[in-house]
Amino acid sequence: MKHICKHCGIEKETSSILSGHSVWCLKNPDIEEHKKNLSLSLRLKTKRIIKICERCHTKFEIYRKIKNEREIITSKERKCCSRKCANTRKYTKEKSKTVYEKVSKTLLTQNISKWTFFFCKICGKQKKTTISKLKKYNKKYCSRKCSYFASKSNRWKHTKESKNKISYLVKEQFRKGRKISGGKTKWLEVNTNRGKIKVQGSYEVRTCHILDEMEKRKEILFWEYTNDRIQYLDKNSKQRSYLFDFKICTVKTIYYIETKGYVKENDLLKWNEAQKQGYVLKVWYKKDLEKQERRLNLSV
Repeated sequence: MKHICKHCGIEKETSSILSGHSVWCLKNPDIEEHKKNLSLSLRLKTKRIIKICERCHTKFEIYRKIKNEREIITSKERKCCSRKCANTRKYTKEKSKTVYEKVSKTLLTQNISKWTFFFCKICGKQKKTTISKLKKYNKKYCSRKCSYFASKSNRWKHTKESKNKISYLVKEQFRKGRKISGGKTKWLEVNTNRGKIKVQGSYEVRTCHILDEMEKRKEILFWEYTNDRIQYLDKNSKQRSYLFDFKICTVKTIYYIETKGYVKENDLLKWNEAQKQGYVLKVWYKKDLEKQERRLNLSV
């Protein structure tokens, strides 16, 4: 697209250049009105001045405005030939000496120039810092990583009293019938004949499906994921609570099922105590679950 002035017919490179030209084109009939509307500062005459740069002592040009036959000298008038020269700081020996004396006095009073060392409380690494920073920030750690680790570990650190208190509360809640979450086995949600329940581990999920099918076939009256428990003594003669897994009711009897992957020493103590107290307890291992699933035609 061509950019041609409608007043003089001269072609320009861009539309922005054309718009600036057309306003002040000599053949523009409205040029006199534009001149009248100009501010006073733009209509002032200018004078070319040669100045010497304060930094590098080279010559450069500036233009000063003239008002009432006097040159207007502002505080913002350029003193250097370029921005690079304006940003440099070249001191004489006397000037640099006075600056050094002033700065060194303040540094000594603030202990900024004095270096010291401290040892990180997490990794034990020796770290160099200034005395002022050590006092101001109370530095204890060599890095953000160590600082974060310290804050995280301190945040969850319990005293012996708090540990004993938490232990007592958890045991009391467990004794009163509440299921306490925890341990390595995950809690899983499973759909049963009585709605959704949460059980621990895949073996208990499979047992739920088996018992549902047995109830449908009327082999049992009903079953529940029970809160029934007994007290027993562990190998250290400490009193513990044993929570049964499943409670099954039939026409003739009530019995309990415990699902197990592998047996520990404490498990034998629990089961023996349950039998002593007159409870009927059946332990189902992996082979027992597979046998029941084959019998009931259940897919795993």
